[in-house]
Amino acid sequence: MEDNQTGYVKNNQFKVVSSIKCERCGKEAHHNHCKDRNHKNKDPNNYEDLCTLCHSKEHGIEPQYSEIRKWVVYYSRIQKQKIGLENVIRNLSRIELIIPDDLIEMVKKLEMLEGRYWEEIRNYFKENRTELNKWLLSVSGINFVLAGKVLSYFLNFKGQKVSSLWQYAGYAPGCKPKKGEKIHYTPQFRVYLRQVADSFILKRTLRYREIYDKEKEKRLAQGKVKNHAHKLAIRKMMKTFLKDLYKKAKEDNQFRVVKNNQADYVSSFADIN
Repeated sequence: MEDNQTGYVKNNQFKVVSSIKCERCGKEAHHNHCKDRNHKNKDPNNYEDLCTLCHSKEHGIEPQYSEIRKWVVYYSRIQKQKIGLENVIRNLSRIELIIPDDLIEMVKKLEMLEGRYWEEIRNYFKENRTELNKWLLSVSGINFVLAGKVLSYFLNFKGQKVSSLWQYAGYAPGCKPKKGEKIHYTPQFRVYLRQVADSFILKRTLRYREIYDKEKEKRLAQGKVKNHAHKLAIRKMMKTFLKDLYKKAKEDNQFRVVKNNQADYVSSFADIN
């Protein structure tokens, strides 16, 4: 249902719009803020078009997502849909069925969207030239997408200790999920970190691959089976990576991000090379 006064489409508690821009940051607006905080005041001059982040800051509410997280979610979901359709096409070709043109066109459209969101992630790092971002991209095995995936959850980290970050990522003792019990870590963050770990092993990233190899050799010498030793070695490697990430963020004074949106403190560092 459309509100004739504001041009917004009401959807539960949100007013969704695609053409109106935020009056503060210029991004896509999704909320109609009442300047005097009086929702009964229907004066058009009392309304202000705001995006979710600006509206959250106006009311002192911590945003549940950042700009980089939005693009990462879009990219990941589009990529998942594309891979699913490619698998369908592959299965049809195996049984010698004619592939519908519509499926091929859908894959092409998804590839275009995937490329577009990849560019948005890349542009994010060009526009947000913090030392933390530059360090992430300097690590062998971490590209724009993996760096974006790490930041998309790290920016919401609220702890003040490395051990809290390990807990948040699911690498602290006792984080293994048990049936019927609440999970005390962030599952998607752990998934993304596992992708980083796989990249470290594949690209043979010097510091982290060395930690992995030494820990795996140590565990095998203790009599652990190969798969168990592999998992323990990944755990050791990623805990070291998270420790380095925490240290770099602290040195760069980036822990303001846990309370405010990143756009509040972006500095103008040299271009990312």
